[in-house]
Amino acid sequence: MKIIHIFGLPRSGTTLLQKLLATSASTMTLPETWFLLSLNIFESSNQGFNEIGYSACKRGYLDFLADKDDIFVSKYKLYKDILTTKFSSDNFFIEKTPRNIIIGDQIIKALHKEDKVIFIKRNLQEIFESYLEYFDSFPFIKSYKFHKEIIGYSKKMESLILNYPEGLVVDFDELKKNPEKESEKISSYLNLKDIDYLNLNTKIIQKKSFGDQKMRGYKTINKGKSKRSKAIKIISKFYFNRSFSLFGCLNYFVSSIIFFFNLNLLIHVFKKNKFIH
Repeated sequence: MKIIHIFGLPRSGTTLLQKLLATSASTMTLPETWFLLSLNIFESSNQGFNEIGYSACKRGYLDFLADKDDIFVSKYKLYKDILTTKFSSDNFFIEKTPRNIIIGDQIIKALHKEDKVIFIKRNLQEIFESYLEYFDSFPFIKSYKFHKEIIGYSKKMESLILNYPEGLVVDFDELKKNPEKESEKISSYLNLKDIDYLNLNTKIIQKKSFGDQKMRGYKTINKGKSKRSKAIKIISKFYFNRSFSLFGCLNYFVSSIIFFFNLNLLIHVFKKNKFIH
């Protein structure tokens, strides 16, 4: 089983790229597996609460591992073995879980010779606006958290691109403006001759709610830009263009307070834990 890894920030066009690649008869995919990320959650996260005691579990898990890189290589092989039982081993499997960029270094180290990597980039301000529209609602009190996350993911993405020049970099805006040219570039990189940007395939197995549900319904690449609400535009300009506005300042203040003094976090801190270690 060969894997095409799509690396990109959430809301950066990963689903569009996935649908484009899925038009080939030589590819198979699922919306988002989250498999590699979930196996390595302790290496990739510093927060979490559950009844078994997150911190104690994380310490024990990491202390047990003699060599995390070797362990990850074994996990990667396990992932491939599972995919082979589900799909034809002659095909490419398109792995598209946006937050895989968190463990991107480990994935790249574990790659097999036949595996491929495609990075998709998008303007950070457009990603931010899409975050607000897709993951939040008015008055958009997650804006500070989203902005901080996007900047962090962006730095991680640039590092991955720099350290893995063998990968292909695709620009989201170019893909929408010149789908024929970009499709040819992707086809050449993957050596797949039947990628069809005019007929986006819907063979992605619909499983629960992962991935962009709206994008999955598209049959062709939409060249237009999404219309954002006035409130989203004001907040976006405040963060990225330093454009002063009363609403922007108020939103920044409230969302940053909520981020730094997370009410859910306080509830867990003061709540009596069921697990004591």
